[in-house]
Amino acid sequence: MKKLIVISGPFGIGKSSVSCEILKKLNSAVIIDCDHIGDGNTKSKDTEALLESNVTFLLDAYLQSDAYDNILFVWSRTPKQIEQCISKMNLQFKVVRILLTGSECALATHLLKDFSVGKIELNAIKNIVSTIDDYSDNFNYIVKDVSGISVEKVTSELFEIIQ
Repeated sequence: MKKLIVISGPFGIGKSSVSCEILKKLNSAVIIDCDHIGDGNTKSKDTEALLESNVTFLLDAYLQSDAYDNILFVWSRTPKQIEQCISKMNLQFKVVRILLTGSECALATHLLKDFSVGKIELNAIKNIVSTIDDYSDNFNYIVKDVSGISVEKVTSELFEIIQ
């Protein structure tokens, strides 16, 4: 049976890094990293609806394809927002739901590294760190606090769950 592996969490928590490492361990797998769809400033209802429609279409296409058995669906939306997309799918597949979280300090430290290499602007760090509480309603996701834990260790622990 096809498996959808959802990885949610705030921007900068390590979703992409962890999912890339998990991808190396899975057979017949692909990553759909939705944090790179759109302009990152989906503030209006129109642009938010467009983004959700595009993500839903893309995810549905991969779920219908015979090319992959494991789909890593990575998005910095809250579990509630992700579940709205998943609920529109009509196919039969197993879903593994993972929420990466961490302390504000750990997230800020990681984001400062991103700032130092020009990935984000300094003023974005406070805004991103302030979103951690948005993920408190976890919709029965497996919650993994990644504060101070290496990508390799997180990947190893999550891979055991995914299997």
